[in-house]
Amino acid sequence: MNNLTNPYAWLHLLMIFIQGVIYGWTFTRCFRCKISTISISFLAGLLCTLVFVPQVLFMISIELQPVISIFVHLGLGLLFAAKGTSGLKVFTFWFMRFFVDGIVQTPIMIPLVEYGFIKPEDGIFVFNATRLIGTIMFTIAIIPAHYIYAKIWNKIVNKLPMSINKTGLALIIFPFGQLLALCIVIFQHSYVELEYVDNLSLTNIAFILLTVTSVIFLFFVSDIERKHQLELNLKELEYAYKSEADYYHELENKNYEISKIRHDIKNHIITIKGLYENGNKNEIVAMLNDLENSIDSSKLKEYCKIPVVNAILSEKVKICELQKISIDIQISISDIGTISPVHISSIFSNLMDNAIKSANAINRQDKYIRLNAIQQSEYIIISTVNSTANTKSRILIPEESKGYGLKILKDISQKYDGAFKAEVKNGVCETQIMVRTTIEFKEGNYE
Repeated sequence: MNNLTNPYAWLHLLMIFIQGVIYGWTFTRCFRCKISTISISFLAGLLCTLVFVPQVLFMISIELQPVISIFVHLGLGLLFAAKGTSGLKVFTFWFMRFFVDGIVQTPIMIPLVEYGFIKPEDGIFVFNATRLIGTIMFTIAIIPAHYIYAKIWNKIVNKLPMSINKTGLALIIFPFGQLLALCIVIFQHSYVELEYVDNLSLTNIAFILLTVTSVIFLFFVSDIERKHQLELNLKELEYAYKSEADYYHELENKNYEISKIRHDIKNHIITIKGLYENGNKNEIVAMLNDLENSIDSSKLKEYCKIPVVNAILSEKVKICELQKISIDIQISISDIGTISPVHISSIFSNLMDNAIKSANAINRQDKYIRLNAIQQSEYIIISTVNSTANTKSRILIPEESKGYGLKILKDISQKYDGAFKAEVKNGVCETQIMVRTTIEFKEGNYE
């Protein structure tokens, strides 16, 4: 005996394939892979289906099927994950997936069994309308479940932020709404009514389309989140390139000033000799003072041992002087460890840009910025305190800001296992970022 002519058996395999696609998608959210998300998802779906073909179509019971499934997906993960990916980590990922599925399956199966829609005595080889409905419900439910699973995994294992944006929230609400609508339809019928639904009825087609659209939405949301992250990364790189350009521009100006001094130095010496012979000591002193000031102004001021930071701050100090903003800088950091120079330049650029913009919005004269950077153990803490036109006390939320400054700062803090906060209180804006200098980047997608 077999189920080759049973349409419900084939539709059951279709649902298993879709479940595998979801599992593959989840894997690509948690590990860097050699091939695309679509390719991994398709292969995972195919492997899931092949594992269940003997049972579903040929009614052959395979012992230890869950164990076989784990090792099949383990092989897939190790084969296509980025080089150096831990086998134990991949195994743990797939093993924990069974617990997630169990958590999802229990609240679905209990009412279906309780109301007689699914009968345990039918056995594992019986595929009918009611069992298909249960499989569809489970398939829809694992979409938000695995999205959250990926978030938790990245938070714990890959040290990534667990924030869920509005698009991600839709990925949770949309399948849940479909599942709720499906439950209402199902529980308005009896077991007998659902059991004798025509094999190719519009009801079955609608249920299947519900599942397919949920999976399409899954990839749609994934693309949006990835584009959002790329947008932030691009903005961050723009700041880095601008900072580097400012640095080299500053050096170029200083070299030009030094060249001018060298060119005129012989004339200065001749003039000083003449003044000395004539006994004009006061004029000699005045001329030497002017020459000393010219040499001092040609130096690139050193705030710390990080050249790009010195260039950024030199440029920002000039802006503050032009806009009559009082600025005080205190920096006691000498080593940024594993922090990328791109990120450290982004931190100082964004902090200063935000502080200048906020302070400059005030019409009165007492505009000020205080920048402080210290090193404590494995962490660097950088903060700005500045005057602002806002008098209402509130926490500044990066996701609600119009610009990218706060968002980039928060993103960098999370990449380096740190923290970020910004708040306004009594006409003062305080922004602080903490980053770890010894962080090691983990496998995973950055969201």
